[in-house]
Amino acid sequence: MPCASPDLVLDLPATPAAPSLARQAVERLPVTDDQLPTATLLASELVTNAVRHAATDRPIRLEAQIRDRRLRLCVTDQGQGFSPPEKPRPGADAGGYGLFLVEQLACDWGVVDRTVWFELRGAVR
Repeated sequence: MPCASPDLVLDLPATPAAPSLARQAVERLPVTDDQLPTATLLASELVTNAVRHAATDRPIRLEAQIRDRRLRLCVTDQGQGFSPPEKPRPGADAGGYGLFLVEQLACDWGVVDRTVWFELRGAVR
């Protein structure tokens, strides 16, 4: 699993409040000041995707693992799963950039079943 032995496990409601709750949880982690904006943005984007696209009222799980100055964050929902798109579609609605941002800003990321994860290296104090 992408976040084996997590240091943080939080079940978020599948509501519009979930991204804000995810950002608050990430802000409490020992993330460096220069990486905190990236970590909170990417967590918020993944949780927003889960709220918008999972089409379920079951909780969204946020897990964080801190190892060797790395932050790995995992978001799991109970939706049907998906294949990540190549890149945002020009002319599409205002959405569609969450995974693009993850691709651009994270050191590594992936999708396993219904879990999307990313890693930031050198992000932990």
